[in-house]
Amino acid sequence: MQDRNKELVLAIKRGENVPDNCQKLYYGNLGFITKIVRKYCIRVEDEPDLMQQAYLSLVKAIDSYDERKHYQFLTYLKVWLNHDFYEYNRNNHYSLSVPYKVYRDIGHSVCNAPITEPLDDAELCGATVSDFSTDVINTSFWESLRGVLSDIDYKIIYNHFYDSMSYAEIGRQLGLCRERVRVRARKSLEKIKIIM
Repeated sequence: MQDRNKELVLAIKRGENVPDNCQKLYYGNLGFITKIVRKYCIRVEDEPDLMQQAYLSLVKAIDSYDERKHYQFLTYLKVWLNHDFYEYNRNNHYSLSVPYKVYRDIGHSVCNAPITEPLDDAELCGATVSDFSTDVINTSFWESLRGVLSDIDYKIIYNHFYDSMSYAEIGRQLGLCRERVRVRARKSLEKIKIIM
C-alpha cells in the first residue's frame, strides 16, 4: 500500500496523468481518510464538506511530500487532514452543544432547535448555544456557568466560545500565557460536563 502511494505521489509530482493519479490516491486511501473525517464530524451534514476538504488536503500533502525524508505519505496526509479539519470546525462550529438538562431547565420554548423527548439528562439535545435567543444566552446559560466556574475561568470560556477569541488573545487580556489559558479552558469544560 505504501509503495503504491509513493509511486502515485511521485508520478503526480512528475506531472504524469495527474487527475487520474490523484483520484486513485484518494480512493486508495479512502478508509484512512474516512476514519479521520468521522473524528471531526460534528454534525451529519458536515461529512460531505469534510470529504471535499480531504481531497484538498490530499493535494497539499502531495505538494509537501519529500521522499528524501523517508516518511510515509500517510504521515503527510494525516497532518494536513488534521490541520484542515480543525480549521474547518473552527470556522464553522464555534458553538457549544447544550446538554438536555440545561435545555430542559432553560425551557425549550425559547430555543429554535426541535428536540424529540425524552432524552437522558447527560445526552446532548442537538441544540447549540447559537440556537437560543441572545437574551436567553446572556441570562440563563451563561449565568448558570457563573455559579460553576471561577471568575477567570468564566471569562476564558465566555471569551473563547461566545466572543470567538483565541486563547492567545484571552491570555493577553488576562495576563496569562496561551498554554495556561488552554489548560484552564479544558479543565473548565470538564467541570461543566460533570455538573451539567
